[in-house]
Amino acid sequence: MAAPANIADSELTLNAPYQYQPIEPKGEIRILIVSPPASSDPTTIHGELFTAKLSDKPPYEALSYCWGADVFPETLHLPGGVLAITDNLAAALRQLRHPEQRRHLWVDAVCINQRDNQEKNHQVSLMSQVYRNATTVLVWLGKGNEYTREAVKIMKELADSAWEYGISSVVSTEGGLTGGFLAMRKVILGFTQKNNGISKKIVGLSETIKFGSLEACFDQDWFKRLWIIQEFVLAPNLTIHNGEMALSAQDFMLGFSVIFLLVSHPTVGATCVAKLGNWHWGFCMCVEKEEYFHRKSSDLLSLLELHSNRRCKLEVDIVYGLLAIATDGGEWPVDYGLTVESVFTEVALSYLKRSSLSILHHGCRTTQISSNATTDAASYRAHLPSWVPDWRLESYNTKFNENGFNSATSSRPNVSTEYASSGIIGLEGVYVDELSIRVPNTPNNSTPVPGDGSGVLNIFTQALAFKEIFIRRMQLQNWQYPTGEALDLVFAQSIILENKSLYSQSSIGQYLTPNDILLRWQMLVDTLAPEDSTPPSGSQHDSNSVGPADFDTELYRNVMVEARRSRKYIMTRSGYIGLAPETCKVGDVIAILYGAMTPFVLRLAEKPGSLERIRNLGSEVRESVGELWEIIGECYLYGLMNHDVLRLEWDDKRRSFWLV
Repeated sequence: MAAPANIADSELTLNAPYQYQPIEPKGEIRILIVSPPASSDPTTIHGELFTAKLSDKPPYEALSYCWGADVFPETLHLPGGVLAITDNLAAALRQLRHPEQRRHLWVDAVCINQRDNQEKNHQVSLMSQVYRNATTVLVWLGKGNEYTREAVKIMKELADSAWEYGISSVVSTEGGLTGGFLAMRKVILGFTQKNNGISKKIVGLSETIKFGSLEACFDQDWFKRLWIIQEFVLAPNLTIHNGEMALSAQDFMLGFSVIFLLVSHPTVGATCVAKLGNWHWGFCMCVEKEEYFHRKSSDLLSLLELHSNRRCKLEVDIVYGLLAIATDGGEWPVDYGLTVESVFTEVALSYLKRSSLSILHHGCRTTQISSNATTDAASYRAHLPSWVPDWRLESYNTKFNENGFNSATSSRPNVSTEYASSGIIGLEGVYVDELSIRVPNTPNNSTPVPGDGSGVLNIFTQALAFKEIFIRRMQLQNWQYPTGEALDLVFAQSIILENKSLYSQSSIGQYLTPNDILLRWQMLVDTLAPEDSTPPSGSQHDSNSVGPADFDTELYRNVMVEARRSRKYIMTRSGYIGLAPETCKVGDVIAILYGAMTPFVLRLAEKPGSLERIRNLGSEVRESVGELWEIIGECYLYGLMNHDVLRLEWDDKRRSFWLV
């Protein structure tokens, strides 16, 4: 391939807009050659575009950066015309161009004709190859300031000392980077042990580290951009640049591993989270990169749950920006002619047609609009069926299915998609019960207790009230809990989701029996509400029980708060208790669908969008499907989380559910 002439000081550059020439859609890309600064005009940026086939393995580096606002005050001078570029891209090119030789770069805003949707379709499909084949990916965080410069130094110091915190080093290999992210669970669980040396070191670090500088660094727009996930993950080699400061990928990842230990610590973690702000953006990328290296990559659904609230210019890119690293990314061709609703629906249908109900566990999203939103939440939901997650909305909480529950996973899903074009799908399952009590019985988490900024006392008070309602109702009906267990044991396990989550286990202990959990609840009551420590007659409370000497009531309360976040305590007509989405109502139905990890809250169709879809069905179809349901979200019911409804006594409650 003949190298083009250096044009930095030539007079060929024109002021007319640059006109792109078509490129071959199968495997051809453009590469930008950035010229050194001209001595006579060092601020002007000159370059040249040429085409190359990826199969020829042309040498180039790829730029990972944030476009910024749709304002293009800067100019890139090319033979035959000029391109208007953003301030951030201009700053990156000025900083990264070599002082005396040309640099070959792939830059999406320049190398792809952004006004040609057909070209964007095939170029986006090549993105994985572009970043995987680059000799180096240059991450440009931005121009930076004194705080971000300090942060780069701190990250290097954390990386150098990572071994002191039990973190194995990140090493560079032919296939990418690998290291200690996947082994940190063991370190975190060790925090509950007495006299844990690493735990003490983390506490000490939390008292000296400069949180303000790190927060300033992590708050830069690059961390929040969706496209950078694949750019970071696919790169075999990386360097991170913040103004004139640079950091290796190894130090970047090691630094974040130490930060994760800080925010995960049971005593100082909450304070560190509050001080670090957007630390999670960078950490999630590092974990994704290591999992990709170990071929433990996530499917598109998991990636959407983690990253859909990152920023992108076009709403369809919420999906398209993750396809390159999804294990099933080849299922969906890139088509910028589709609406975002069509793309989201196709993703959901694809999973359902593969007999995977995992998509349903991601559907309960708040009315809080993410950074990718362009209108209000109600308007969004009106255009999508209830079984299609709207990835433009924020996820409201950790999913119940992430806690290892298996309500009916050993039973194969039976999915009917014959009416999917009308926004309706059919599923087989078990009609469990009707919701009869919810606490708090208010539209939100109710009025906080004065002086309780975190809401901990408020949730504790609600838990006490719910326990009182639960036990008194069971006694009035002279009922046993359906599992036959003591009511106090059932209640204590339910409010912390049976201590299944990593957060719960790292806070209050990993191997706790039901009696251990009950004893901790009793200790919490004795500490926060001693006047309520004598429960109604018939309860299993023992005020003379002696709990663990090192029990931390604050940690237990935090576990309760995490389990209850954006949820309500519920009780069904037959006496089951658990937690359900905050939007649940008395009268909602709870069903367990075959193949699902948890029960779901369903409601007879009532939303305008649902009713419109029903009206569009023919009368014969409406008569055939019968009742139509909206899915409100997944829920937790104690005693029905482990294949319980697959027993013979539930067979008479089997039925079809048509979701709209």
